[in-house]
Amino acid sequence: MTYATPQQGEDAEHYVMVVGSPAEQKYVDEHKAALVQFLCDAVQNDRFTLDVKVSEVPLDTPKILSPREVVEQIKQHNPGFTQFLKDFDLGLA
Repeated sequence: MTYATPQQGEDAEHYVMVVGSPAEQKYVDEHKAALVQFLCDAVQNDRFTLDVKVSEVPLDTPKILSPREVVEQIKQHNPGFTQFLKDFDLGLA
């Protein structure tokens, strides 16, 4: 989840959760009933409602990197790492 905000106006118990991708939206939608029930119990308010939408602009969310991408990122941030790999004949399996 990126963020959730209460809606202004007459339906103050209605929240909109903005996520970064359709996959996240699908996941939250699949678990929305349990999530809403938990939140209703936590805030002791049975009128709590939640909608999920995908952000229209790209969100700055962390990206999961493959092992090769991790090594490349380390090389970019620390040029000496390349020599270290060569010196010890290291690589990815």
